[in-house]
Amino acid sequence: MATEDEVRKFQALDWVLFALMLGISAVIGIFYAVKEFLNKNSNNADYLMGGRNMQLVPVATSILVSFMSAILIIGMPAEMYTAGTLYFMYLIGMILAIILSAIIFVPLLYPLRLTSSFEYLQMRFNSHAAKLIGTVIMIIQQRGREGGIPSNNSSI
Repeated sequence: MATEDEVRKFQALDWVLFALMLGISAVIGIFYAVKEFLNKNSNNADYLMGGRNMQLVPVATSILVSFMSAILIIGMPAEMYTAGTLYFMYLIGMILAIILSAIIFVPLLYPLRLTSSFEYLQMRFNSHAAKLIGTVIMIIQQRGREGGIPSNNSSI
């Protein structure tokens, strides 16, 4: 068992499992890329939207994975450890936002066969500028959230 001062490093088994995971992921990606390349009837819309005939589980898994990243899994416990459990309120807000979006926005956008809310802005206001402004606002908002607010114990 490692002591507190000892630094743990990858062992041979760790490297084998890591390489195996990367290899399996690469083989799956290459398989589906070749399969799509050989299918002459596919186009970009079919690729991006899954032909609009995907089942619930793959779609739900895709949405979940897009929200959960390694940074979130590693960073959330560290944030709660250093700053306290107030971060939990953020999670409650996110859950409520997801539920409200599913109730309000999905029934609006799904029958219109739109892929984003930005396409809805363009269609609603009949203006490409509205779509562009919405996209720029979202980018600025996301950039502000990633930058973060320095905590009290930072050296800034």
